[in-house]
Amino acid sequence: MIPTTVYRQALRYFVFIIIFTLVAIELLLRIFGIGDIRLESVGKDYYSYYGKKFNSWYWVNSPHLTYTDKNSDYTIEVKTNSLGHREREPEEVYATKAGIRIIALGDSFTEGMGTEQDSTYVRYLENKVRTIAPEVDFYNAGTSGSDPFFCYVLLRDKLLKYQPDIVIQTINGSDYTDFVLRGGFERFKADSTTVFHNAPWLEPFFHYCYIFRVILALNGYTGDILQKRDDFLRNCETIINPQFIALADSFLMLASRNGFKMLFVAHPAYGDFMLREAERIQQQLTTVLSAKGHCVVNIWQPMNDVMKGDNLHRYGYEQDLHFTSLGYQLMAETIFEEVEKRYPGFWKAGANFPD
Repeated sequence: MIPTTVYRQALRYFVFIIIFTLVAIELLLRIFGIGDIRLESVGKDYYSYYGKKFNSWYWVNSPHLTYTDKNSDYTIEVKTNSLGHREREPEEVYATKAGIRIIALGDSFTEGMGTEQDSTYVRYLENKVRTIAPEVDFYNAGTSGSDPFFCYVLLRDKLLKYQPDIVIQTINGSDYTDFVLRGGFERFKADSTTVFHNAPWLEPFFHYCYIFRVILALNGYTGDILQKRDDFLRNCETIINPQFIALADSFLMLASRNGFKMLFVAHPAYGDFMLREAERIQQQLTTVLSAKGHCVVNIWQPMNDVMKGDNLHRYGYEQDLHFTSLGYQLMAETIFEEVEKRYPGFWKAGANFPD
């Protein structure tokens, strides 16, 4: 008969081996970045938008801010104006009173993360449009981390005083994950605060445990939104796209009341090329918007015709997943060409473009 002390020693040894193995696996996963979210993959700390509360409705940078945006892919100096945008002052942009005024709304792909201020898609598009309409002036109101709901409120409350003739709103794959994390108009509370969706119970475990992240990934969960991939894709079609369509209608009503034209641009984020369903979902959105009479272009296909295979990495950063200046130039050129194809004379006509 084996003594009880031997059983206890064996149990303690077994528990030690299990704990040691789990700790070793956790350390190895962290060292090799297996399970990193995008921010961690470029050397930044974990951050989740779930459950966050902000004392404002407006998603903009601090005014008159100068800082260095640095990660493993690039180092860029960023300067903001009095509105918190990476742009000249609106009065300077629109100094030519007879010019056609265009405001570009969007997230980091509009702000131009990963490139200098003069190499954003907005600047490239402005230069392209000026070849046929020299009197056009673009204001870049893009802000990293923003989304179409934040853009609508910013336009409605802060930017209409600059009397735009055309407003461009971009939409990409990150806007769908933003909706999961933040919600739609319900995020804007009556006390002027903004409150995002509560975190699911999985989030604290996901935050601190890489083994848990790998287990979730093996079970079909996608990234830090903590939804199964199939559920997320289904929700994009049945919940999020209808919300975006309703938001586009709100933009259109705002445009009608204030005498400007809306242009919606569906474009791939660099990481979207790895998720082909994203193209189908955005195509569904743009098809409905077009059928409802919205001015909309989808630049997925023309960009995909160029950004494929080994060529892909010339146009974007593999870790950061933003475009290089070459990618932003391609984005601008495809927007220009698709608008000219679908709405000839749009850039010249400004607010006089026919309904």
